[in-house]
Amino acid sequence: MSERRPSRREIRERSRVRAAAAVKRVPKPYTPPELHARCTRYGNKLRYSSREAAENVLRRIAATGSPKQGAQRAYPCDVCGGWHVTSRRSWRP
Repeated sequence: MSERRPSRREIRERSRVRAAAAVKRVPKPYTPPELHARCTRYGNKLRYSSREAAENVLRRIAATGSPKQGAQRAYPCDVCGGWHVTSRRSWRP
């Protein structure tokens, strides 16, 4: 007894199913947990746990040439106790 060969249609369908399954298995890009945190008072601001974490973001933005509003410096937040990134060069009271 010999097995019958699959038709072209069956081969295409198997390939499509495998490709769809492969796409589903692609892991999402890693995002550090600190990028998910938001300021408790200003919900649109990302909160970083330390000055080093915020400065790492600044370095990444500068290295990629990202047009993210020209991020310039990191500053501490009195409200949430974390650090934020701003496009302003200096703070004026």
